[in-house]
Amino acid sequence: MTTTEAWKTFLHRHASAVKASEWPGSPGASNDQLTQTEKRLAINLPPSYRSFLHASNGWTQASRSVQILLPIEQIQWF
Repeated sequence: MTTTEAWKTFLHRHASAVKASEWPGSPGASNDQLTQTEKRLAINLPPSYRSFLHASNGWTQASRSVQILLPIEQIQWF
């Protein structure tokens, strides 16, 4: 998925399918936040990941093995 709208549709379906009691995402990151993070990390984020962050800046309860996808402010090099 490379568009924000495609991610939003997918995330709403996912939240419904797992019967999330509350929205596990957060408001999307702004273009300025995305650009600043790319500058801070000195990379261009992959288009699909950038679109995901624009749709939801992080996500909890991603799966049983991945508990959380970090918000843009917490992304760093491993």
